[in-house]
Amino acid sequence: MPIFWMLYDQQASVWVIQATKMKRHHIQPEQIGIANPIFILILLPLFEKYIFPYLQHELHLNPTPALRIKCGMAFASAAFFVAAFVDAHAEKLHILWQLPQIFLISIAEILVSVTGLETSYAWAPATLKSTITSAFLLTTAVGDAAAGVFFATLSLSRTKLLFLCALIMLITLFLFSTLLSPSFDNPSVQTDPDLLSTAQRDNPTLISPAGNIELVRDSLKHHHPTTTTNLSSTSSSSAAAL
Repeated sequence: MPIFWMLYDQQASVWVIQATKMKRHHIQPEQIGIANPIFILILLPLFEKYIFPYLQHELHLNPTPALRIKCGMAFASAAFFVAAFVDAHAEKLHILWQLPQIFLISIAEILVSVTGLETSYAWAPATLKSTITSAFLLTTAVGDAAAGVFFATLSLSRTKLLFLCALIMLITLFLFSTLLSPSFDNPSVQTDPDLLSTAQRDNPTLISPAGNIELVRDSLKHHHPTTTTNLSSTSSSSAAAL
């Protein structure tokens, strides 16, 4: 997570500096950043109501938290590859050419940040929820501190630094996939049903793979008994898909 935040928060620093070198036509460099929250407000409901259910039911691809985070890291890396390309031609391009990289990092935010915050709280024991959430949020500060050291110590052009950030994110994706992804999809504590979205309560495999469906069912039946009637069919179809 710190590496993700190291890249993500460059929207307010390196990307703003990049914008100062572009053709702006009365648009201030800091103003283009408003696109990020706009993209989030548009995309978050789309992922929740349409994209995740479509992947689950139509493509038989279970969007577990680990898969979402891995995809988010890939989008973050793509955002910085695009940013490096834009930076190499910044003086010839309009500031609106930053929108693709902002769009990609917004998708990454949904897949990494929202998923990570949701699952870190939902899977934490009741007595440690606030502590775990604080530790998750602390990764933002760690990432920002790492970014300060990274950009202050490396004497490379901005374009090369952006390209290097993209490569670092790919390395992080590889390490997460090989070292943390298996355990991330197999929590040892029960998921908190009160935190689940409607889509997740209707389809628990959105938060847990088929191997943990019993854990989620046992937790849900005590909190949302009306949602458990369809869990058997959900479990069967998910197991068949896997």
